[in-house]
Amino acid sequence: MAAFFLAQAVWRLSDVQQYRQERAHYVHWVSAELGLDLSKLLDAIGAAENAAPGDPAFDAVRREIRQVEARIDDLNRTRKEHSELITAQLDALVTSQVDFIAKYLPLTGLPDAELKTRLGPFEAAVKDADRIKTAALSDVVAWVQSQLSEGDDAFLKALKQVGVAGGAILFFLSAVIVLDGFLLLKLRQKNDMISRVNDNLRAVVETSRDASVIMNAEGRLVAFSREAEKMFGLSREDAIGRLFTNIIVSELPANEMQSRIGCWLQEKAKWFRDGRRLDLNGKKADGTIFPIEVGFGVLYDDVGGELLIASISDVSDQTERECNLMQARNEALQAERAKSRFLSAMSHEMRTPLNGILASLDLMRETTQMNERQIELTEIIERCGDDALEQVENVLELTRLDQLNSVAVGAAAFAPVPILRDLVERSASLARLNRNTLTLETDLPDTLYVKGAERLFSQIMRNLISNALKFTTGGVVRVTLNAADRATDDLKLRATVADTGIGIRPEDIDRIFGDFETISESYSRFKSGTGLGLSIAKHSAELMKGRIDVESIPGEGSEFTLEVTLPRVAVDDENCLMSASGSAKDAEKPTSMNILVVEDNQINRRMLVDMLNAKGHSVAEAADGLEGVSLGRGQEYDLILMDISMPRLDGVGATRMLREFGKSRKAPIVAVTAHAQPENMKEFLDAGMDRVLTKPLRMNMLDQLFNDLQKARSAAECAGRDATDTEELTAAMIDKDVFDGLIEMLDVESLSGYIDQFDQDAEQVLPIYLDAVGKGDFTAARAEAHRCAGGAAVIGATEVHAVLQGMTAAADAGDAQKCRELVDKLPGLTATTMKAMRSTLSVIG
Repeated sequence: MAAFFLAQAVWRLSDVQQYRQERAHYVHWVSAELGLDLSKLLDAIGAAENAAPGDPAFDAVRREIRQVEARIDDLNRTRKEHSELITAQLDALVTSQVDFIAKYLPLTGLPDAELKTRLGPFEAAVKDADRIKTAALSDVVAWVQSQLSEGDDAFLKALKQVGVAGGAILFFLSAVIVLDGFLLLKLRQKNDMISRVNDNLRAVVETSRDASVIMNAEGRLVAFSREAEKMFGLSREDAIGRLFTNIIVSELPANEMQSRIGCWLQEKAKWFRDGRRLDLNGKKADGTIFPIEVGFGVLYDDVGGELLIASISDVSDQTERECNLMQARNEALQAERAKSRFLSAMSHEMRTPLNGILASLDLMRETTQMNERQIELTEIIERCGDDALEQVENVLELTRLDQLNSVAVGAAAFAPVPILRDLVERSASLARLNRNTLTLETDLPDTLYVKGAERLFSQIMRNLISNALKFTTGGVVRVTLNAADRATDDLKLRATVADTGIGIRPEDIDRIFGDFETISESYSRFKSGTGLGLSIAKHSAELMKGRIDVESIPGEGSEFTLEVTLPRVAVDDENCLMSASGSAKDAEKPTSMNILVVEDNQINRRMLVDMLNAKGHSVAEAADGLEGVSLGRGQEYDLILMDISMPRLDGVGATRMLREFGKSRKAPIVAVTAHAQPENMKEFLDAGMDRVLTKPLRMNMLDQLFNDLQKARSAAECAGRDATDTEELTAAMIDKDVFDGLIEMLDVESLSGYIDQFDQDAEQVLPIYLDAVGKGDFTAARAEAHRCAGGAAVIGATEVHAVLQGMTAAADAGDAQKCRELVDKLPGLTATTMKAMRSTLSVIG
């Protein structure tokens, strides 16, 4: 009940008080608002009357007029909202003020000079308005005060009611105090719990393996964990207040890093929100730099401000492991290079004695009558030598094929049927050794020519046939060759080697194509070799864009099939083609030649000389490169057989010196070497050698060499008969003597390679030459033109050589315009010349 009466009394008291406050507030607000506005306006008018046009005082007058307008608008709005409090006098006052400001507001748009002329009347009007306002306000205040006195009695009565009810309410206030005490106790308990949570979080941070630091938006440290003290060698007292950039090393300048810390707090980029970490470097107190990984997060202080927490990991061990892995990788690469050097050295060291063994056998057959037992023994020696040589060649061939993976394989025309027939004939002795029957079956003609990598095709089939013969005893090995889509330009060749040998289990089929993989131990009674034959075949097939399929039944036999698609090559003159591609044994016996043998190994040199003498050739000997150069410059030889590794001067240096001048400057120089690595071959040819024969040198290899030389001469004659039109067309562009000489010395594939290489060189020289001319570097331009001109002279491109010589002379004269004119002629002329040369070679085959 007390509360009810107290509430009513308070409500009444509140109404009375509100009534009085509303009127007092309204009067005070009106008088203060209008009094302030008009006084400021009068001050501004007075200042402007004494100022010249352009003075800021006029802008002040305009501003005060607008402010008065705003205040009057507020009064007018209040009059409408509190119409019950507005007296007639106050209503008239507000109306007059509205009219007043409406009349004089246009003055704000007048220029200063005109405004100044109206300031006098305007000031008088303001003063009149002020007097009217003052009088009106006096009446308003008197009326409000009378209204307030009437409410005093009601106010006192209500106040008594409040006093009566106040005592009753004290009881309830006591209850409230007790309740507050209980709530305070609960709040304290909650604060204690929060404190424990903070302590737990602090303990987690302090015991973490990562260092934790907290910084403000300026990047200054405000917290530093114990792990951070250990990591950076800095005490917490020394660290607090330092900049974060003092303990890290970044690629960014310190001020830029500092700025980014502030931006991270403000922008909170996605990487920041996702918890990604940065790789930076930490700096210890002693200046030691070490790698760190830093993750960032946001915290809030007790007033709601944002802080940045950084979790820092020392990744020195991880970095060291990565460095160790990198070092291990580098060591592995070095080991790979060492392996290549080892293979090269072993190739040379093993081929040299094998050369003596196998060459002696060939020479024995040529010069000695042997009985059947001796023939049988020599065959055993030859097979063992061939087996040893095959292992060396397989290892080197695998290395060569790996290097060919990244380059295009050269393609030339070849006849697959004669190649297979020759392989079958050469494998006959191995077939007889294991009491096998080896046959070739094909319905394709010997004159069928396709364009592809002859060496790879031969290599694949040789390995497949050899493998079949090794793992078959007293059985049959059948080689077949057929072609699908014979009516089209592209032939799908299918060469199969089927045997009745031991077969292969299904789970071993994929494995046997791996490097150094041999057949299962259960077949250990059979010869398995190094396990590279099928790997080489697979690599070679992939380089030819073909594949090898296998079907096998353990105990019954296996069938390996090479499938490859190759374009057919049209043959216009069968007689010329057969002349150019016949085997060594079908060729005419070569005429006696004057040959120089340059070889430091006495046994190898003796064997080679005896082999050449047995063929009816005249042979001169040189024990090293210097002696060979001396003999070659003093006498003209038909052929020079050059070893590579020799004392005093090696074969590469000797070849370069012979090509400079002397009577044998144009003689064919053939390398006879045990260095069979792919990179060696390029080096030998670049030095000026015409071809490379790999030791051990056999009689059939010499027969093939002489046959190739004979074919070159015959091909040149054939080309002379069938290419009259071509000669007439290209007589001015091609030096016939030079080009025919190259045809005599080189095979068609090698010469095509030289032409392709020059075509590329001529294409590449133009942008380099023009760039050098544009920069005014005529020395560099001359060097490029001169280098390419030498290549044109070597292959006999007469007109191209003349243009390049002109480009050289123009560069010597510094004539940029002449240089550009000659460059414009070169592409078309080069294309026409190369086309003519290739057309000539296509006739030869």
